[in-house]
Amino acid sequence: MRARVLTWADRGTDAARLEPGQGFYVSVNDGDEHGLLVGPFDRLEEALGMLERAQTVAEAVDERADRFTYGVCRAPTREPGLLNDRLGVETPPAV
Repeated sequence: MRARVLTWADRGTDAARLEPGQGFYVSVNDGDEHGLLVGPFDRLEEALGMLERAQTVAEAVDERADRFTYGVCRAPTREPGLLNDRLGVETPPAV
């Protein structure tokens, strides 16, 4: 999976636009291991707004999670994130 980490500075740029089959996610990294925690979201701002909540839940369910790094990315998938159920996030239809 190739994903680019995005920030609030990316709002309104090409990085904040989705292509078919893509979604914005709260992502987690542990060295060479990567995961999509929450998403997909259709808007970058939605994913950025979920970042802190996702990290808090991840730390509650995995004792190693305080050592992980978290961010937001645009990924080439529309699969549900690993913590969607715990956070009450429904997977939207593909754009």
